[in-house]
Amino acid sequence: SVYTHLRLDLVTQNLAAVARALKPGGVVVFTTHGQGSAETAERYDQYWLDKQAAPRAGSAQDNYQRYPSYYDEYGLTWFRGDTMRALVAETAPELEFIAHHPMTLEGHQDVFVYRKR
Repeated sequence: SVYTHLRLDLVTQNLAAVARALKPGGVVVFTTHGQGSAETAERYDQYWLDKQAAPRAGSAQDNYQRYPSYYDEYGLTWFRGDTMRALVAETAPELEFIAHHPMTLEGHQDVFVYRKR
């Protein structure tokens, strides 16, 4: 549950590093807050969270909301499934898409599975 809390640039940096570290045939599994999570953002009992912004956001860049109590960039992030797939294809083209399971983890996180070619 790392990509659920990072800005887009930090997600892409990490994703590229993970792809480099994998051996051919290696598998990476990660979770995101997806569209379903954004549509039920009221579950997050956070006074500072703009719950209307997450579901309306169209691009990955717009879906990050920083925790007000942290000095570093750390917060809540939402990625639509198609946005995440495009991001992986651009950032780590050596990763082959295997599966996307929306709202699978704890009823609010999307699970993505990729394998290195």
